[in-house]
Amino acid sequence: MALIVKCRKCLKRIPETETACPFCGGADFRFIIDYWPRGRHGGRRHLSLPDDTRTAEQAHELDKALRNARTAKRTLSAGTSLNSTVADLFPAYLEWYRIHRAPSTWRDLSQTWRNNIERILGEYQVRYISNDHFALYQKMRATRVKNRTINKDLDYFSGFLKWCRREKRIEIAPIFYERLRCSRPLPIVLSPGEVARIMEAAEREPFYLAFFLCLYVLGFRFSEVRFLKLKDFDFENRAVKVLQKGGTEKILPLNDQVIEAVKNLAELWPMRADDYLFGMKRTKGAPITDIRDPIARICKRAGVTKKVNAHLFRHSIATHLMSADVSQKVIQKYLGHSQISSTAFYTHVALGNLRSAQDLVLNSTKKRMNPDVGSTV
Repeated sequence: MALIVKCRKCLKRIPETETACPFCGGADFRFIIDYWPRGRHGGRRHLSLPDDTRTAEQAHELDKALRNARTAKRTLSAGTSLNSTVADLFPAYLEWYRIHRAPSTWRDLSQTWRNNIERILGEYQVRYISNDHFALYQKMRATRVKNRTINKDLDYFSGFLKWCRREKRIEIAPIFYERLRCSRPLPIVLSPGEVARIMEAAEREPFYLAFFLCLYVLGFRFSEVRFLKLKDFDFENRAVKVLQKGGTEKILPLNDQVIEAVKNLAELWPMRADDYLFGMKRTKGAPITDIRDPIARICKRAGVTKKVNAHLFRHSIATHLMSADVSQKVIQKYLGHSQISSTAFYTHVALGNLRSAQDLVLNSTKKRMNPDVGSTV
């Protein structure tokens, strides 16, 4: 492997010992690693290092990580091609994933593969994958995206390796890597009063009223609501069926408000049972793709100043159920969480709301006891 240093201003190659470009005087450099992912008998590649790589020392650290990843050896089971790389096998994994997983997660994995995993890990032989490759991916993606995104990418890649062991019978040593630290921010959820004002403001737009009710009352994700079909609603038994995240189906009860809103929408826009409930006329019935503008418009009409997105309705109903002392097991089933830890997250959100209420009461009490607090002298 070799390190190539180029000036970003004049694009000329310069010695890595230089602190300024001898041609134009620029001090902003671009670092490129010249290497052979499969060894001297494979193809030669140039890998541009992240833009935040500013010194030759930082570049050499990444170069060392690449070297360790390339030379890490693992035993290969009989009957498996010696030259199978990640890029060779990942398309087959994507096809398997498309059949066995939900369309939304398949699209996310496909995008993650094209944009990042293929670029960083695609050339490595699957049998050689080790902890060094995971560390390399973390270094290459660090500072570009949040740690939570990097962890999600590597979860996808771990799933690929499990598939290779199971389906391709490739003997890959167990991978033990340290996930990057990340904290899930507590959302500022809507109060029940704010939700009621939003629903009231949406009454003049039946399409979005029904959409918002599915988001809040049913706790559906945006991707789940947009693919609902009229046939998914069983009005006689007051139930709705949805294909949720992960590809599993879930059935929830319907209340009068949701039933009325969905029926009104179906009568307003005549549709067949197999049509998408929230299909757009201008796209010939294809599911709606974006509701940010309608949310902003209706929230402004309702006088709600919080930053509201589609997922905040789901956060809000979960928090309201938790605050009402509904069992976590019931909320887990209602929201379709595969792990109870995902549901327990809303315990912290509910506590945060209680603390806000305590502060509000405390401040109000202080003002009554001392009317001059906060006044200007």
